[in-house]
Amino acid sequence: MIKESIYIKEIRDYDTYPLRSSLLRDNQMKDVPYPNDKALTTFHLGAFFYGQLIGIASIYYEAHNSLNIPLVNHAYRLRGMAVDKEYRNMDVGKKLVNNAETRILESCDKALLWCNARELAIGFYKKLDFEEHGEFFDIEGIGVHKIMYKIATI
Repeated sequence: MIKESIYIKEIRDYDTYPLRSSLLRDNQMKDVPYPNDKALTTFHLGAFFYGQLIGIASIYYEAHNSLNIPLVNHAYRLRGMAVDKEYRNMDVGKKLVNNAETRILESCDKALLWCNARELAIGFYKKLDFEEHGEFFDIEGIGVHKIMYKIATI
């Protein structure tokens, strides 16, 4: 019943800040606004449960210099993905990613979707058909990450 009550809608960049701060940045607000948050090609998604924001994702029109996929002309970065701990394992993250893909594919028939996945989230992304790319790397103050990507198609 809970899963069916979760819905996704577009939100403003600053609506993502409280969850970004508490779940991704150890309550460090100074690191919460990201450089491309206000770009015209950026959109932000929120997952809601009875009006309460429980999950977020930001999607940027942004290529990755080491991900050169033939015949894919559009690249999007998934960033700032977070789900409130109380609502994990309820398909909230899956719904956010699926909604992002649907929105991306409204303007093209094939696109690269990539992210810097935290080491603990690699299994989640693999379940959504993302592939690993390159070596692990450390983002200071945040932890170990790996680039993950998938080709979204209609």
